Amino acid sequence: MKINKLSHLGFIINICFLLAYLAFIVILFIEPDLTQTIFSDLSKKKAYRIVLTILSIPTIAFWIYNLIFFYKNDRYSGNGFLLFFFNVFYSPFYYYKTHIKGRPLKNELKPEPVLNNTIILEEYEDEQEYKNDL
Repeated sequence: MKINKLSHLGFIINICFLLAYLAFIVILFIEPDLTQTIFSDLSKKKAYRIVLTILSIPTIAFWIYNLIFFYKNDRYSGNGFLLFFFNVFYSPFYYYKTHIKGRPLKNELKPEPVLNNTIILEEYEDEQEYKNDL
């Protein structure tokens, strides 16, 4: 599958967003006073919001791209629940599996044959024959 350069850029930005989120959580547990100064000082709070907004807009666009790709090409794979509910966090993993690794896509359901494509219905003339077969 050919990888689109714009979608690959969205993948990289999404990874940066997740790493920034993870780094913030680690800093929160290691140095709680630092996070308090970030959120209490208005100038630092504004800078944090600007960085978060710059990273989140392409991340959400990348998630929408993955939803459209899932609906068109991979509808019956079972990843729809994860992609829809864990949107920004699962999106790079889904992209990696389908685009970079090249997992086979499941866009249609193929019914499996039942008894060599034939179904035999037996008819009984009375209840005694039916009970004998059981």
